[in-house]
Amino acid sequence: LAGALAVPCTAHAQPDSWAGPYLGVTGVYAFTNGAIDNDYDQDGLLVYSSQRQFEQAFGGVRAGYNFAITGNLLLGVESDLTFSDGSNSAAPALENRLPSATADRYGLTSLWGARVRLGVPAGAFLPYVSAGIVAGRFSTGWDSVPADEFLGRGSGTAVGYSLGAGVEYAVSPQWRVHAGYRFADFGTSHIPVREEDGFTTVFDAELQTHAIVFGVTYAFGPRK
Repeated sequence: LAGALAVPCTAHAQPDSWAGPYLGVTGVYAFTNGAIDNDYDQDGLLVYSSQRQFEQAFGGVRAGYNFAITGNLLLGVESDLTFSDGSNSAAPALENRLPSATADRYGLTSLWGARVRLGVPAGAFLPYVSAGIVAGRFSTGWDSVPADEFLGRGSGTAVGYSLGAGVEYAVSPQWRVHAGYRFADFGTSHIPVREEDGFTTVFDAELQTHAIVFGVTYAFGPRK
């Protein structure tokens, strides 16, 4: 009688397998540390130098594929591409290491990443760590202060590496949400900047980002 009256417990809807392809939308909120040096005079003294911390939000798409390997272990590859409005953040510049009436400009317009992930599924949760490469389109230049007069603009691609960790949660067998942290170091990039008088100056830009990543994906794996 007890067996007949027993009601089976319905578990949370979760994937039969985390393996397979997925596609979704993703967001990034990045805190960037930037440093710019540009130009040297005939005596070898640094003409302009500045540092700046700035924040930007990005949105875009994310795609990947998970492979089930030995034991309860998952190996994945994924890529994402996100864009920002590229709004610039200004930082006071130094001329020959003395304050000058200029402001260097900082801004990222896009981020692209490709990485491998290693995760251990735990029911509806998938915690993971990741490592890969990252590229960002960086815009820079400088203006006069306080008139904010255009003096030079340029852009270039900065390339580096990224390390991260995060977790995914299966809302249903197909729909998943994710959140995590990602660090990226772009090293030093050489960005050509065209000045208002027609000359070209090369900025040496060093960038590092600490980013919060989040989003929603749809998995094309087995259905329950």
